[in-house]
Amino acid sequence: MTHSTKPLLIGQAPGPNTDPRRPLACLPRTGTGGRLCAIMGLTLIRYTAMFERTNLIHTFPGRWKRDDKWCKAHAVVAAEAMRPLLRGREVILVGRNVSAAFGYTESHLDFHEWYDDDTWKMKVSVIPHPSGRNHWYHKEPNREASRLFWAEYLGEKMPGYPLCAVK
Repeated sequence: MTHSTKPLLIGQAPGPNTDPRRPLACLPRTGTGGRLCAIMGLTLIRYTAMFERTNLIHTFPGRWKRDDKWCKAHAVVAAEAMRPLLRGREVILVGRNVSAAFGYTESHLDFHEWYDDDTWKMKVSVIPHPSGRNHWYHKEPNREASRLFWAEYLGEKMPGYPLCAVK
C-alpha cells in the first residue's frame, strides 16, 4: 500500500507533563513519543519528519489512582470523528485502549501485525503502549519483537535505515 501521506501514530491523550499541541512529541524523552522514538532507534528529527501524530483525546484527562483517567466512550466518539481522515492511510494505534476505541479487541488484532481494515478503509497495526508502567516491554522477547517490527517497517520507508542502530 503506497501513499504520499505520512504514517499516522494515534496515542491516547497528552500526559500531565507534555504539550497537548504536540502529540507524541519526542521530548520529553520519558513521554510516550520520546519512548517511541528511542524504541524505533530514530533521531528526533527523523521521528518528527517520518510520522504524523495525534491523540484521540486532546487534553490531559486527569489521574485515577496512579494511572491516567480513560473514558472509552469519549475515545470511541473521537475515533469515529477521525474516520474521514484515515481512509487509505497507514495507521499505528498506540496501546490497547486506543485500539479498543477503534473496535479492535485484544483477540482481534495482535501487536505488530498489519491488517487491511475494510470497515475503516485503512491499513492498521497496534503496538504496545510504551509507558514505563507497561510490563510488556520488560521481557526481552517482546523488546526484540518490537525492534524487529520497527526495523522492518522503517527499512521499507527509509532505504538505508540501519538495522544495527535499533537498540
